[in-house]
Amino acid sequence: MSIVTDTIRAEFRSLLPQVEAIRNAAEELDEASLTEMRHVVDQTIDFVNGTLVPRATLEATAVYPAIDRLYGGVPASAVMAHEHREIITLVWHLGSIQKLLDGPITSPGQLKLIRRDLTRILYSLYALTRSHIVKEDEVYLPLLEHSLSPAEPGDLIDRKGYAAADTRARAA
Repeated sequence: MSIVTDTIRAEFRSLLPQVEAIRNAAEELDEASLTEMRHVVDQTIDFVNGTLVPRATLEATAVYPAIDRLYGGVPASAVMAHEHREIITLVWHLGSIQKLLDGPITSPGQLKLIRRDLTRILYSLYALTRSHIVKEDEVYLPLLEHSLSPAEPGDLIDRKGYAAADTRARAA
């Protein structure tokens, strides 16, 4: 273990309850009111755009290049970057649902279709995000643990946005 991977794993642990909340919301949509559905959509969009997207941007600039260097410049992280784009696509679809929910609902059939699409999007977002985090934890972080040079952890932490964690660890 290293300060880099310990810090990133702690971040993963902090994200999982929010990711599980997406699944829980999808499970409860059958009984949700229109107001509750709007709330679920708003919260999910806020979580992804406010937490996951900035994290993905940092990964793309710090963690993934380090992984790719381990493979001699081969884009080994391309699959993970693709998943980031798929998550963004799902959030775009949530935005479309948000617009529908904010507009007039003219029939029970329309609401049923919106509910069905929202359920599908939430389950997809949950599964993709959870799988992505698990892959990073179980595949990518062990590669980093065994391959970083002594100078790289501090640089990776700084670029990943964990300068404060690095400072605390050095002071201990």
